[in-house]
Amino acid sequence: MEKSGISGKVWILCVLLFVLLDVALAQNQKCLVSDNDKVVCGDPTVTRADCEAGNCCFDQTSQRRCYYGNDVTVQCTRDGQFVVVVSRNATSPPLSLDSVSLLGGGSAACGPVGTTAGFAM
Repeated sequence: MEKSGISGKVWILCVLLFVLLDVALAQNQKCLVSDNDKVVCGDPTVTRADCEAGNCCFDQTSQRRCYYGNDVTVQCTRDGQFVVVVSRNATSPPLSLDSVSLLGGGSAACGPVGTTAGFAM
């Protein structure tokens, strides 16, 4: 006889629902970027599927339909280069974008090639 009053199956279902809700909320938070701070992720004509496959956010109503979210995004380009985009809101408290560089380097060559108020690239 169970002491908790909740069967094991119901408990597992509750935990699973909580995890799924947490993932959905995190995805929504990731894509909460103001229009002024959005940095375009890919070609302006990209489809939702291709945009999201690149770990970016998609908003059909925005001029910047495919954009980087509040996250750290790493992408490989077709010509063998890689792109790292860091949102200042990827952590709590927000990152100081001046502190972003690749490991092993503090020189200008390993620092961001571009920054906005919300992102380092």
